[in-house]
Amino acid sequence: MLLLCLRLNGHRLLQFYEICMINRESMYQSLKSELANVHQKMLTISDYVTFLHEIQRYIPLTRTIFQHASSSLPSSTV
Repeated sequence: MLLLCLRLNGHRLLQFYEICMINRESMYQSLKSELANVHQKMLTISDYVTFLHEIQRYIPLTRTIFQHASSSLPSSTV
């Protein structure tokens, strides 16, 4: 996974994590393919899940709270 994240700064790494969380299965397949094609390495599901778990510790709590709060608001609320 590190080979795929070398050029990501903090903000981009956060965006990368969020994309992974939105569509975990599709991102796993995409990352697995990219790692194999570009770096000739294998990405196991265990490594992918471990990456998501480890990076979650560094996600700002306020961002998580904001996302939960905004997703629970009625659609008519502005």
